[in-house]
Amino acid sequence: MVKDSGIEKAVFHWYSGPLEILEKIIGDSYYVSATPALAYSPPHQAAMRAAPMERILVETDSPVEYQGRISEPADLMITLEELSRIKGIDVKEVRRITTSNAKRLFGI
Repeated sequence: MVKDSGIEKAVFHWYSGPLEILEKIIGDSYYVSATPALAYSPPHQAAMRAAPMERILVETDSPVEYQGRISEPADLMITLEELSRIKGIDVKEVRRITTSNAKRLFGI
């Protein structure tokens, strides 16, 4: 639907859906975002494990409640650390790649 509507740039927020749809999202050059839910959500973990780093952004989804506490901007580190763990790459490299992705997407 997004591609058919002519939308060229999009981020699929907190993607935790089917991997078949993730393949289409990535194939259409869209992005997905990782959140602190990586610490506990198997569907979110599976999606981020399957997504290429070059198509992932990180976020906190602040001020949503995660496991009994309200998230805040500082929780971005949780997202980075969990993505680093899931991908098996250094957190500094995750930060470098996801920052580059955001700059490319937003033209900054």
